[in-house]
Amino acid sequence: AVCADRNMYCPQYKQWGRCSDSWTQQNCQKSCDLCPQQQGKKDGGLRGVCGVRQYGRFPGRVVDGQTAAKNSWPWQAQLHSPYGTHFCGGSLVAREWVLTAAHCVQSKSASSIRVRLGEHNLRRGDGTEQDFTVRQVIVHPNYRRQTTDSDVALLRLSHPATLNKAVSLICLPKEGESEAVGKNCYITGATGYNRPGASVLQEAMMPIVSQQTCAAAMRRWGICGGFGAGSTISGCFGDSGGPFVCQGSNKRWNIQGVVSWGTRTCSSGQNEYTVYARVAQFVPWIRKYI
Repeated sequence: AVCADRNMYCPQYKQWGRCSDSWTQQNCQKSCDLCPQQQGKKDGGLRGVCGVRQYGRFPGRVVDGQTAAKNSWPWQAQLHSPYGTHFCGGSLVAREWVLTAAHCVQSKSASSIRVRLGEHNLRRGDGTEQDFTVRQVIVHPNYRRQTTDSDVALLRLSHPATLNKAVSLICLPKEGESEAVGKNCYITGATGYNRPGASVLQEAMMPIVSQQTCAAAMRRWGICGGFGAGSTISGCFGDSGGPFVCQGSNKRWNIQGVVSWGTRTCSSGQNEYTVYARVAQFVPWIRKYI
């Protein structure tokens, strides 16, 4: 199919910085450089090896302070304001593309977002960081803030990331696949960033929970993880948009979920779970762009 603008004023909309608006993204794909890549054209960096950890041990829990080994989750992205305020996480799925939650970026313009890769300590430099501005914010067209349905978004970086031991890609799952209930997967994020002593990347193991157990909190698009009542292992506000990853039979890691919502008190002591957007449901949409 031919990629074309549907409105004669699309070039002006791009000049006015409106390419992050949902209407403009749907109707001005050519002007906003949002045309799906044709098969055989540039691969958006997918030739890079994905899902390989160079460092680190198997993690414990986010809350109560399991600190990740430096650069042990090399696809982790941190989203900041231009003034350095951290507000969400993300995952590097191609050299120019970061996957995050729609609720993190829906109300933001591309110029108001900064992305940092290779970061371990949010308060001081580690020498492995790579910084980017954002060219485009692409929110899933079915995202609804009221229901949090389809809570995924893509950020197109200002330039391709340099892949190395500290920065690499996470694999996408197969379209429609589901990991088994009870499988132990892992969440990472800047949990407790505003608390003293918790400024470095945190990690935790979380089992996948059945839809029946977590039915009130999710729909078909979601996946649920956690230990429920009495556990302090959970995602919290600083982890929004970040990855929930599982190791496949080929020993590669793949992103099964994007942190959508969960307890805001960094505790799951009230039978709360962390809810993720199920990435396998959105693979065709993601592939359109990367």
